[in-house]
Amino acid sequence: MARMHLATREKRINYLADQWKDELFSELLLRGRDIEEAALALKIDQTDGIVYFVQCGDGGPIKLGHTRHDINKRLAALQTANPFLLTARRTIPGSRRLESMLHKHFARDIILGEWFVATEELAAMCGGTPTPAEFLAGGVSNA
Repeated sequence: MARMHLATREKRINYLADQWKDELFSELLLRGRDIEEAALALKIDQTDGIVYFVQCGDGGPIKLGHTRHDINKRLAALQTANPFLLTARRTIPGSRRLESMLHKHFARDIILGEWFVATEELAAMCGGTPTPAEFLAGGVSNA
């Protein structure tokens, strides 16, 4: 019985540590740290695949995902089910944990599943892709 209690306690400690890391990660991003820099500072595994940002059209929603395979193959698979042009805006080495932390950070901007509104903050992290307002105003060029 005591052994089971110890395992439960360890799970609780790990859960709290993960929650703390999530909050600290978001704080680092809000203070202007790059994703890779924040992940490195928190010792988040960056060797288990690729975290990618794919945008639907110009100024459209952005998919935040993870793959262990070639990003071009993943993009082709996503494109098959989408009538609008998808563009890979940024890829970084990363794990599902990093992807999950980014999903939590941008949770307020979620549309559905892994698709997010192209806010200024998210667009900046993707390399300056235009937000819908910027695109409609003609103020940003992807050329």
